[in-house]
Parts: sequence; C-alpha cells; structure tokens
Amino acid sequence: MSYFYFFENDKECKWMKKEIDDLYPLFLHEPVSMEDIKANKMKLINEFEGKIKFYMILQWVWGKTRGANLEWLAEIGVNYVKTVNDLPPNSGIYITGYDRDLVEYEELKKRGVPIIDHACPWVLRLKDQILNVPDTKQMVLMIDEDHMVYNCYQSIFPKDIIIISPEKFEEEIASKRNGKPLYFAIYAVFRKKDAERVVDFINKNYPHPDNDLDMKRLINTLCCWVHQGVFEELADVVKKHIIKTIWLICSSTGDRSTMSLINDIKELNLEMVVIRNQDEVPISVTEDSRIGVLLAPIPVSSKIKGIISLIKDRFANKG
Repeated sequence: MSYFYFFENDKECKWMKKEIDDLYPLFLHEPVSMEDIKANKMKLINEFEGKIKFYMILQWVWGKTRGANLEWLAEIGVNYVKTVNDLPPNSGIYITGYDRDLVEYEELKKRGVPIIDHACPWVLRLKDQILNVPDTKQMVLMIDEDHMVYNCYQSIFPKDIIIISPEKFEEEIASKRNGKPLYFAIYAVFRKKDAERVVDFINKNYPHPDNDLDMKRLINTLCCWVHQGVFEELADVVKKHIIKTIWLICSSTGDRSTMSLINDIKELNLEMVVIRNQDEVPISVTEDSRIGVLLAPIPVSSKIKGIISLIKDRFANKG
C-alpha cells in the first residue's frame, strides 16, 4: 500500500505569515492615520495629516522568477504599485520583506513621502553587516545576483566584494580574492550547511588570523523559516519512513528558499516531482510509493490550498 507523509514544519516563514495575516490588512487596504500606525508601534518615516493610502513597491519585492506572486497579491487585495514613480500623490509606502532600494529610499525621504518601515529583521541584519565590513577585509557574500535584496543593496556593496552561491563558490573566491582577510556573510534563506561549507573551504585554503567567519554571526542572518525545522524534519522522515519521493508544491523553482529545499532533496538522493498547478498532480501512484508532500515557503493562496486538497482527496487514506 502506498504511503503519504505531509510535512509539519514546512509552509511560509512565521514572521511573514504574521505580516500577511495581521499587518497587511491594517496598512495595505484602506487609508490609515498616524494614530493607527503609532497604536501598532510601527516605525514611521515622515509625518502626515489625516488619512492616506500606503502602497507596497512591487519592484522591491518581486522579480521575474522569484519574490511576491502577482496572482496572490491580487487575491489578498493589498495596495501596490510597480515602481516608486507610480506612487499616487498624497500616499505613502509600506516597506516589507526584502527591504528597500536604498538610493530610491533616500530620495523618497527627502521628498517627505510617509514610509512605514517594517522590513524583514533578518534582511536588516545582513544590511548592517554589509555596512560595517572593515576596509581592511574583503567581503564574501552568498546571495543570488538576480535577487531583490541584491538589487536593493548593491549601492552599498564594497567595491571588492565577492558574490557567491552554494553551487559556485570555490572558483569565485579563488579567482577574485585580493589578499585581504575575508569577511563572510550570507543571505537569509540559505542553509546552515551552505555557510559551513564556505567556512570550511576558506579555513582550509585561505586561513588568516583576521578572517571573520563567525558561525554565530552567520546563523543570526538566517531567517526564522530556516530555523523552523523543515530541513531537520526532511532528514528525519527520510530515515524513519523511508520516503522515496518528494512532491514539492511551489509557485516557482526560482525562489532561493525553494532552491534550498531542492538542494536538500537532491543531496538526500530522493526522487522529486515539482507541482505548481493542479494539473501537475499525478493521477495515480504505485502500491509501493512512499511520498512526502512538501510545501515550499510560500504564502498559502487558494491555488496552493486547492493543490493540497486535491492530493488529499485523490489519495485519501493513503497516509
């Protein structure tokens, strides 16, 4: 008889879930006053009178293959504009998730545009590290070059920064290091093991008493989703339930958090089926199938709920 396991520690980041469930309805639907903002202890840049509408800047949170899902944004009904140039008169900006383009932000502040500042705290920790890299060290940063955070923060990157990925870090460091001690930092949704592999490589090949490879600091920038236990659960369920296949439910395989899951699945030598729509759900499975249904860290839209319901209905009493 086939076996199905539905993961418990998957789904979206708990911080982002609170943002979506509690704060977006308060600040990204109807006009709000300064009193509304202060009552919820939100950080406000530039005061204003009366009530105004606040908007998310799509360019800061969305890329062609990653970031906010446009279909989902329409479903939850938040106010957003494509760029800062599309912002209506007498309105404000709500900063969320991936923070802000720092150059555009400074211009908006000067113009007096009201801004609710509520970026992801783990992304902000990374920004602080970028801003505080000593000139005597060369920064090595693990981040995807087509990521929104890369685009938002590139104006503050040191000139000699080395950008790496888990798939390609040895050759990048080897070819671009300039002899300074190395300062390693990592974006929020990579895995702890991704950081450890880079630290081990640097310690082995480019040891220096002034290298800054502090794992405690590195782990401090890995977001709460990484620490929610999904990677540990994945390893554990493979061992205990002899899962052979993962059905990965996602909106895109281009999101780095989804790519982190995919890398883990591959390293565990599991077969994988990527499911982005209901028509990608298999019609049937063999009697000896042992399948783990894993949800990428994305907002649980009606589309995603429909996929999960279809799997449960189609394979009822199978696990």
